[in-house]
Amino acid sequence: MKIVLVCSAGMSSGELVNKMKIISDERKLDLDIKGIGYTDIINEIDGANVILLGPQVKYSLRKVVEIVEPRDIPVEIIDHLTYGMRNAEKVIDFIINIIKK
Repeated sequence: MKIVLVCSAGMSSGELVNKMKIISDERKLDLDIKGIGYTDIINEIDGANVILLGPQVKYSLRKVVEIVEPRDIPVEIIDHLTYGMRNAEKVIDFIINIIKK
């Protein structure tokens, strides 16, 4: 399952993505997690199952939803505290809940 985490330039998500990969492996989840910058979203959405926006790009939610709407990919915003604390456990749980919807 492909998870795309979008931040403003693809830099601030790096540490969180690395922690998420560790948690995913520990839980034996089949998640392919990638952090990207907002401007790369068009090139990276193919095959995505979930798109998560960092709080610094939450203003782009409507535009991202428009871009991915034909593909029926859920787009959600990671809350600022979870993102800021790099709480990978909570983000993985968030992803699981999105997938279950």
